[in-house]
Amino acid sequence: MKKIGLTGVIVSLLALFVACEDNWNDHYQNTGSSEGSVTDQKIGEWLASQPEFSEFSELMKETGMDLELNKDQVLTCWAVKDGDMTDIAGKTEVEKEQLAKHHINYVAIYSSKFEDGKLIKTLAGKNLYVTWDATAQEYLMDGHKLTGTQMCANGVVHVLEKNLEPRLNIYEYVSRLGDDYSMFRDSLLSFTERIFRPDLSFPLGVDEYGNTVYDSIFRDESIFSFLWDENTNYTLFVPDNAVYQATWQEIINLYSNVYNSSLYERDSLRIYNWIMSAVAMEGRITDYATAGNLESFLGEQEWRSDIQQVDQDRMMLMSNGVVHQLTYLHVPNYLLLQSLTSIPSIYKDVWDMAPEGSKQDSVDKYFTMVGLDLNEAEFNGTPAFGGFVGFWPDYNKENKSVNQFFYRNNQSSYGADKEFSLSWLSLVKDRFGNIIKGQLVPGQYRVYGSFRSASGHDLNLYVNDEFVAKFNAGNATYSWAVDSWGTNGYSAGYIGTYIHTGTTGPLTIKLENPVERNSTARRIVVQCIAFVPDDTNY
Repeated sequence: MKKIGLTGVIVSLLALFVACEDNWNDHYQNTGSSEGSVTDQKIGEWLASQPEFSEFSELMKETGMDLELNKDQVLTCWAVKDGDMTDIAGKTEVEKEQLAKHHINYVAIYSSKFEDGKLIKTLAGKNLYVTWDATAQEYLMDGHKLTGTQMCANGVVHVLEKNLEPRLNIYEYVSRLGDDYSMFRDSLLSFTERIFRPDLSFPLGVDEYGNTVYDSIFRDESIFSFLWDENTNYTLFVPDNAVYQATWQEIINLYSNVYNSSLYERDSLRIYNWIMSAVAMEGRITDYATAGNLESFLGEQEWRSDIQQVDQDRMMLMSNGVVHQLTYLHVPNYLLLQSLTSIPSIYKDVWDMAPEGSKQDSVDKYFTMVGLDLNEAEFNGTPAFGGFVGFWPDYNKENKSVNQFFYRNNQSSYGADKEFSLSWLSLVKDRFGNIIKGQLVPGQYRVYGSFRSASGHDLNLYVNDEFVAKFNAGNATYSWAVDSWGTNGYSAGYIGTYIHTGTTGPLTIKLENPVERNSTARRIVVQCIAFVPDDTNY
């Protein structure tokens, strides 16, 4: 039964093949006889018989593509007349073969199948773009006009005004950029590694040491390998050296002028990783002016077309997408803005560093206390049960010292209608131990606080006279942290959001204890207030 069945299949296939052979010359009658003139010759035969296609026909013959054009297979050829061909004398054999293959497609694509934005995969593995010229009311093949169509026995020939050059894919394009793009070019190429694939290699034997010798196969691998994939489309934004350097210089100036700091390696790596993971998008983005907010293919980084600027007249059409030339590259502020941690116990350092006779004046420049019944507002050194301004070193569960600014009024009769507050300027220490004004760059920040539970009552937080939030500082959420607070996260509590507008500069921070009854003393026991940029800053 199996033999009979197999014989039947073979007979059927032979019959089908004979039928197909008989119908090759009639194929055009069923597919597109209305397009141009008709010949019984196959495409290769017809081109060879036409004197005006001698150069093109010779290219097909030299590269062996004439055999493809004479196959019993329906296909399309994009042909060019003599005089319209570009000079190919300087091309290598490989380049000539690639050029010839780029003029052949294994599907009969008649004019009725043309469609604006359509991609046609050529035998070279590259994409051919079909676009509609609304002015001339005609379709263009990679920007070239059609000057005629010829129906052949095994397909169709479309005559072009100029030969098609195989487009580079995006990866090939970047790899061939000149030295004025070297910074970005070399960065992208550095991700590529050539990997030995023993699973694809053929073992030839062993050497004198017993090691297997392979007919070795290597394969390039990269996180950017999608940029050489010819079967899909991507968009890449490319900065030249001038744009790339300007981006980094802007960041260096920010760190130097605002943060009084160099750009450290950890910062550079964070910024570099954002750039390299943000510049590639899935799909072809041809209308950048209306692109809006985009999401990158790697890392899903936000890319805002209203901020990142491109030269819209220099969009490059690749075989697998498009490349835009960047004229301005902006690294989002949330990567650049630094946290500002203000520790009011720096009052003691100001006091200690000030010359004798001017200590009170020195601290009064930066600290204001309202509602204290003592006649002095200076470092006391020891906490007391009476009215007190001082510093209370305490220890958290990790047995690490915590300096708290302890501000307390012992007058239970102190009226609820009177203000009890502590205000101070955001002083910090630079890496040399000098006291400087900690500055905040305009943006949106999450505000955290660290307090001792003895703070007791609700506190109001103001920043630059702007109310931020009312919160209970005695809540465990705000339990004080260690001296290294902020290095590996935030163990203090979230207070609220502060939007810093205007210009870059220091902050005036105010904590107010608005107690509504006067039966207990009011106090403010604070370790620090911190401002952490959130990811809404772009």
